[in-house]
Amino acid sequence: MRQVRRWLTAACVALAASAWPAPAQVGSPQTDQPTRSQAEVDAALQLYSARLLQTGQKHRSYPAAALEQNLSGVAEIEIDVGADGKLKHKSLVGSSHHRILDEHAMQLMELALPLTEIPSALNGRAFKVHVTVNYVIPE
Repeated sequence: MRQVRRWLTAACVALAASAWPAPAQVGSPQTDQPTRSQAEVDAALQLYSARLLQTGQKHRSYPAAALEQNLSGVAEIEIDVGADGKLKHKSLVGSSHHRILDEHAMQLMELALPLTEIPSALNGRAFKVHVTVNYVIPE
């Protein structure tokens, strides 16, 4: 089981690092902050996406029922974060085609969000981030 957890972690981080989302929508800051370039905001969104996956993997492992059934797939989640840094809405935008994996990915992101540090370029801003969770069973 430890090997499966490491494999899932590596797969999620590798996927996040290689497939960054398109620029997400970012609301205007609610505090007096320096103006950030779009490149800074995009980099912060990418960093936050990777941090969400890393935080989630520290607290969850591959779903046991999915392992028993040899299920793998990719679940894509869109997360709306309010200016206060709290989850406003999450939605499954790309299904793994397995309910177990889709639900696990949604729970994983809900658990990870309050534990994940928001990059300073996003502080005080409402934003959306796209996270891809890749479930791969090692051979």
